[in-house]
Amino acid sequence: MVKIRHIYSLLFLLLLLPMMGVAQTSLNVDDRKDTKDLLGSGGTNFSNKRGKDLLDKNGLRTGQYTGVRHLVGVYFESGYSSFVTPCPHTTITPGGYGVGGGLVYEYQANDFLLQLGLGIKLQDVKTNVMDTTFTKYHTADAWTNSMYHRYGDWNNMLDTFYYDLQYDFYDRQDHSRMVYVQVPILLGQQIVGHRGIGYYLAGVKLGYGLQGSTDVKATGSTTGHYDRYIGTFHEMDNHGLRKDVPIERHGPKLDIKFDLMAHAEIGYEYGIYSPAKGWRGARGHRPFDLRLRMAAYCDMSILSINPNTNLPMVVPPDETRWDFPTYRLSHVYSTNEIAGMPLRNMFVGVKLTALFGVKQKEKCVICGTYKTEKDL
Repeated sequence: MVKIRHIYSLLFLLLLLPMMGVAQTSLNVDDRKDTKDLLGSGGTNFSNKRGKDLLDKNGLRTGQYTGVRHLVGVYFESGYSSFVTPCPHTTITPGGYGVGGGLVYEYQANDFLLQLGLGIKLQDVKTNVMDTTFTKYHTADAWTNSMYHRYGDWNNMLDTFYYDLQYDFYDRQDHSRMVYVQVPILLGQQIVGHRGIGYYLAGVKLGYGLQGSTDVKATGSTTGHYDRYIGTFHEMDNHGLRKDVPIERHGPKLDIKFDLMAHAEIGYEYGIYSPAKGWRGARGHRPFDLRLRMAAYCDMSILSINPNTNLPMVVPPDETRWDFPTYRLSHVYSTNEIAGMPLRNMFVGVKLTALFGVKQKEKCVICGTYKTEKDL
């Protein structure tokens, strides 16, 4: 009898153990306010911020999207911009800024991302240009012009009135403003961790320059050397020789080629996702799905955008005009000083993106017999 009692006691304990486990599980679940939605269908990537277990408000944490989603939104980007080239006459500094934005569509399948967009970008860049010197030989000076107007015969002029005119340009800075239409085509992946959701995107941007303008600012001085005299002549206004004259010239936009840029970005995503209550706060409507992203990005031209227009850096005045108002200067990247050299765009900055879910197709994680517990 004693042995039979022990057997019954053992059987009773074995039956009691599963019940104790169920009771313990219920206690753990009841600690959360979102118990009702705990066993829903389809996980999301969004945490309820209640602990490191990262349970979401719709169901069990799956570590990735469990289906296909379609999102549309807007993006804004801004940062440092400059031109990159081996041209020895220019420097990458001081550079400038690029700012842009546009519309975006994103396809998501689990943690895979495909993003397409259409945007516009403004680039404003300054480029320091090294000091340059040009010499125009056998130039008629102001006195020669006066004698010509008096006698009207160049053949009677003596070589005394001709000299070699030297142009010195320094403190030069070439300025470019461009507006581009851009089409990004990007692929990427979400990175889900205990501290949140990261992501990266990489691909290409197609860019076409719409409009823009250029400015050239510099300081100039001229000196003269006569073969029949000793020494160099400075600051003689009646001979067109002046010192430290500020120069500013306006020009058309850089006629750069089609720009194919490599793009890379990496950032963090914060999401607000509510599958149970839709836009109007009632069940059965479209779920509210909002993604906010902040990322660091970099763009670099893959192909050279050098226009190869071969304009002269400085166009000196003609034989009868010698003063600075007649000097013509072209933006350095449209001149023959960069002929045959690669020229590339560069952007480095931050990017903000807001995406709204418009369509989704999820896999069921834990489902009931007839319908999901989410709809109870």
